[in-house]
Amino acid sequence: MAQIEYDESGATFSYFLLSAFAFLLIPITYFLWPRGAVKSAEETVVRVCQCDGCIRKSHKKDTKKPRELWWRRIRYACIAIGWILFALMSYRTFTMELETVEYDPYEILEISRGAEMAEIRRQYRKLSLLYHPDKDTGNQDKFMKIAKAYEALTDEESRKNWEEYGNPDGPRATSFGIALPSWIVSQESSIWVLLIYVGLFMVALPTAVGVWWYRSIKYSTANVLLDTQRLYFYCLNRKGAVDVKTLLMVLTSAFEFSSRHSSKIKERPTDDAVLSEIIKTSLPYCNMKVQQQPFCYPHARKSRALMHAYLTHVPLPGPLNEDLQHILITSPMLLQEMLSVLKELTVFSMIYPKRGVTTPAVETFENVMKLSAMIAQCMWETQSSLFQLPHLTAEQLRHFHTRKRHIHSVNDFAALSKEQRRKLLKTLTDAEYQDVLAVMFSYPSLKVVVDVKVLDDEEQNKITVGSVVTVAVELTRTPLLEQDNNDEAPEEDDAAVNEVETILPVELESEDKKDDKKEDKKITKVTKAWEKPKRRKKGPTKSTTKGKAKKKVVAKQSQQHKDTESEHSEEEDINPPNTHSKTDHHSNHVRNRIADIGPAVTDKPNAKNSDEESNAEQSEEYEDDDEKEWNELQKEMKQKNATKINYKQSTSWPVHAPFFPEEKQEVWWVYVCDRKKKIMIACPERVASLREVEKVQLQFPAPSKPGSYNYSVVVKSDSYLDTIPDFPFKLKVEEAKEIATDQWKDLLEEEAEEEAFEDSDQEDGVSDNDSSTSDE
Repeated sequence: MAQIEYDESGATFSYFLLSAFAFLLIPITYFLWPRGAVKSAEETVVRVCQCDGCIRKSHKKDTKKPRELWWRRIRYACIAIGWILFALMSYRTFTMELETVEYDPYEILEISRGAEMAEIRRQYRKLSLLYHPDKDTGNQDKFMKIAKAYEALTDEESRKNWEEYGNPDGPRATSFGIALPSWIVSQESSIWVLLIYVGLFMVALPTAVGVWWYRSIKYSTANVLLDTQRLYFYCLNRKGAVDVKTLLMVLTSAFEFSSRHSSKIKERPTDDAVLSEIIKTSLPYCNMKVQQQPFCYPHARKSRALMHAYLTHVPLPGPLNEDLQHILITSPMLLQEMLSVLKELTVFSMIYPKRGVTTPAVETFENVMKLSAMIAQCMWETQSSLFQLPHLTAEQLRHFHTRKRHIHSVNDFAALSKEQRRKLLKTLTDAEYQDVLAVMFSYPSLKVVVDVKVLDDEEQNKITVGSVVTVAVELTRTPLLEQDNNDEAPEEDDAAVNEVETILPVELESEDKKDDKKEDKKITKVTKAWEKPKRRKKGPTKSTTKGKAKKKVVAKQSQQHKDTESEHSEEEDINPPNTHSKTDHHSNHVRNRIADIGPAVTDKPNAKNSDEESNAEQSEEYEDDDEKEWNELQKEMKQKNATKINYKQSTSWPVHAPFFPEEKQEVWWVYVCDRKKKIMIACPERVASLREVEKVQLQFPAPSKPGSYNYSVVVKSDSYLDTIPDFPFKLKVEEAKEIATDQWKDLLEEEAEEEAFEDSDQEDGVSDNDSSTSDE
């Protein structure tokens, strides 16, 4: 009969407790360990802006530091106490004596194995006198063990049982050990154990699961209320572009700003009176007379009034300012949800065009991004982007627009020399001017490289109908104004011209035509994206006869070069631009020429050996190219997995947003659109980890009809209002090649012959059976 033995000494139960405690302590330590933002060396060198907004923001942050420091100390203390308890439990567990599994009478009598009978009796008398219960040093349990061990060594039957069964009493029933102390199942503590069990598994656990479930069903995966998501679907599913003011009304109508769903929003009896007074005096364009749902809801009217007051720089009382802080902190998440809704509407309208879902316009996407930058910089879209710099006023901006100069953006201002910048801001003090330079040090300047191709295809630069087009965009971020050479004006040298050429819209011509044009024309000065082209003065231009002669010679040489290359240039297609170097392209061009000349060479006699050698070389080149493509594909997959893993942990550069309540990081959106049709081709991809260089891949299906299509790669910021120029490219779509079925003709003929042979065998068998039955 089986017996159940409980842990009386508590040795095995301590192992159970130690394992359970470690199972809880390790993840708690990982999640509770305070993590601070790691500042790079570049951020520590850059001077911090000391404008009024940044000072208020830093002061507010400093007031939170003591509280955060106390919480940090409490976390450290809790983690330290937990690990100290773990160390004590480990020490107690590993130093506790466990019960002997094997019964050894020699060990009990403290003698060595193989001892003689006289030594056993002598040791038994000694130990029995020492541990006899009547003695002062007596121990009844020890005395009984000694007597049992002496009997196992002197009595023949007991010795036989010990040798066979490991116990002098003979075979025992099978026992199972449980790592629980016996007091848990004792009758005295059974009621308390039952109450604890009922409280944990029948009250606490169902309550926690129910609270979590009823809360989670109200929110989407992006932690946005489903009611707000349905509201955005309803408001954004409309024809034409949605302007910024309408999007602001849609944003502030979110149910996250209602006191029923957020405890940080308070409803006060005095709010209506205070807001109505502010609207009458300072917010004439707030549009509070809208009666359409959901814009007429109380929380929507309040949130809209607070947002207008924020963008117009109208001061608010303390309680309403707290509500505004919560609205501003929640707005980036809601704006990202609006973009997600627009993406879903775009995809749904492409898949089901007859379901009544309208395709959102590109302007709607861009207005959402613009609204995000407006909230970050606390300014309207109609205001000059130069107000993103600190200490600038409307009176000072009057000097930025004169007959001689037209400075419209921060990039235009950065292109000036030190003397020109200081002269324009001569009303600012040296400290205020240093604040302006500090912001410009952290202001971004992007360099964009676009590469259009078709992955997993033999001809990656050839786009056919139905293929999946991949647009690889490489973003390189550099400071708008370098600290080392901030006092020097940007020179118009060749390097600067080349850099600007890469930033300008992508060329639509092939590399061969580019080389031809470079030979035909001299490299001229390229105007910057934010500068207007200068008009030439009327009148005769100064030129010499030598210059004209040189131009004629160059024209003749270029014409001869064009005549020699005309046959090849007509056959080549206009492919999307790539980022290969000129040397690689030149080598590929030479290979193509050799391939074109090859058939003419084979007409000569004794060309069989050369054909075999060229075929072998071509096969080796194909194998090498396949290996290179495979290695590149593996690298790209590893980079994608790394970016997916480190997406939440990565950070970008901080944004100068003095009026935004929290620290904000740069976020960029990259997408492909058709400006002519005003539709989105590849939905925006969010880039939140751009430190220096970031690569983004956008994919979309090629058009269903062959032809040339003009698309643009667009990069937008969620924090800055300066517009970045588009990067247009031409997509030439060709008819897809027919699948060659000649390789399967022989197989199909063999299968047809086998089927015909089987049918003939069956017919012969049937005829034989008929003849046999007739004979019978």
